[in-house]
Amino acid sequence: MSSHLLFIDSGAIDHSSLHVSHEEAWSSLASFVDENWALTLPTHSPPVERTARIEAFFAATGWFYLIAAISLERPESNEPAR
Repeated sequence: MSSHLLFIDSGAIDHSSLHVSHEEAWSSLASFVDENWALTLPTHSPPVERTARIEAFFAATGWFYLIAAISLERPESNEPAR
């Protein structure tokens, strides 16, 4: 099963979550930025466009994010079938 990991390193608190698609992870990242903009960058106006807003937020804060495609597989059992 393929999933997408979103990891955000803000220096003090890390955030991680799993998503079924890259688009869902990107949307969650945008929500994180929107929820934290006013507290983190109170003197900056956020760009209207979502990608520009995300890029501006992480450039201004020095924080880091990663969206990675991962494969989740159930380990094979070596036990004989019963």
